[in-house]
Amino acid sequence: MKKILLWLFISFFPFFAYSSWYEKKLEGWYYFEDLKEREKNKNLTPEKAEKEIFVQAQKLNQLRSLAILVPSEHNILQYLQAQKLLIDQSSQFASSWEKVLLSYPELGSFLETPTSSYGILAKRDYDTQKRNQFLEELSKNHFLLVFFEGKNSFSAKAIEVAELFASTHQWKCKFVSLDGIGVEGLESFEQDKGISKFFRITSTPAMFVVEPTKQEAHPVGVGLLTVSELEKNIEIQLDQSFEENLPKDSLGKENE
Repeated sequence: MKKILLWLFISFFPFFAYSSWYEKKLEGWYYFEDLKEREKNKNLTPEKAEKEIFVQAQKLNQLRSLAILVPSEHNILQYLQAQKLLIDQSSQFASSWEKVLLSYPELGSFLETPTSSYGILAKRDYDTQKRNQFLEELSKNHFLLVFFEGKNSFSAKAIEVAELFASTHQWKCKFVSLDGIGVEGLESFEQDKGISKFFRITSTPAMFVVEPTKQEAHPVGVGLLTVSELEKNIEIQLDQSFEENLPKDSLGKENE
């Protein structure tokens, strides 16, 4: 039995020896290849990198065009291999990007545009609170001006939205009828005496936010809007200086 084991060992020794040598050669080859790659990257400038990306993209596009026109196995394989290289490169970039942002979070947008479900809900609550405070501040010296036509079927719904917005945020509304016809439920309105030309009204219903002391008017919507759309439009038009003048500790006091 010992003789048989010895014979087997002697018989297979050259194979084991060759296998071990081969693995070491491979390790050495990968090592020097890695050194070569690092040396290449070390000498890479932004200008050279831009050209390299352009060349890679151009080559991929050429291989794709060839594979489409001549869809042989060889051509498709070439395209898929080149595509995989770029995908792997992109994955490495994305991974490095995430690591860098963890070290330098001020460069990212984690707080402004969160991606987790909890973060999205928290951001939505914060935005709503900020918008409500903004609209409350505006209500002190602004009012909502609504142009409508009583014969227009959209007018009644638009007026409902305007009144709901006004009651939610303590705003004043003024309604101007272009055709002199009112809508059901609207207690008072003014007839158009030329003001629509001043505002260049071409479609109704149309809404404006007006600051009378400064004689400023901002368009905030045409047609049927929801209350949230109207709120957002007002914020887009008028919130440039709001955050600059807002006390640092004012946000959050409503919930205390």
